[in-house]
Amino acid sequence: MGTHWTRAGMKPELQVRAICQKCGVVEDLDHTLTKCESSGQEMIWEMAGELWSKKKTNIPWRAPTIRDIIGCGLARIYGDGTEKILQGKNWTDYWIDGVLVGTTGRDGNGGVG
Repeated sequence: MGTHWTRAGMKPELQVRAICQKCGVVEDLDHTLTKCESSGQEMIWEMAGELWSKKKTNIPWRAPTIRDIIGCGLARIYGDGTEKILQGKNWTDYWIDGVLVGTTGRDGNGGVG
């Protein structure tokens, strides 16, 4: 992805892959999963937000960043002003974050992108 395609010796017909043909910016993972206008990511994240809103959660939906996607399996939900991980009802929030965000950021072959 991205600048990988611009290495010395790379064929010109492959170098064009470094730039998103729709947006004109470097085609990196962040762009593909969270910003690209042609990849369908915006629609997928809107659908994920709709699913999120159907859960009775006290955590508002926001479109994830690349850091959220990559790190979703490490997420921990803490109570306001405490260092204690929330359990019970809020455990669902943690689980849906890990599953929903993690799988939405994957392609059909189990890989990211």
